[in-house]
Amino acid sequence: MSVELIQKAKQAAEKYANENLEWCLAQPVTEGERRHIVDIAASIIMTRDNLLQGGSFVQSVIDNKLDQAISRADSTCIKALKFFVMVKENAGKY
Repeated sequence: MSVELIQKAKQAAEKYANENLEWCLAQPVTEGERRHIVDIAASIIMTRDNLLQGGSFVQSVIDNKLDQAISRADSTCIKALKFFVMVKENAGKY
């Protein structure tokens, strides 16, 4: 596992958020919430690409288990469920 790959995953998450986050949020978010969403998106990318293992919420998104994702989501992640699924399917690989 290289620090470079982790950095690339974080950059891919930030780029994808800049292009797509605003229009797919269920509700507006603060800057702090946005940072949290981008961190979770990076974790989704790294878990999807077998770089690191994400937590239980991230794993439920990866496994496409909506019931588990909803029950494990914090108040910020619940606003961004659509975005997280889009990250899993569409955010760039490196």
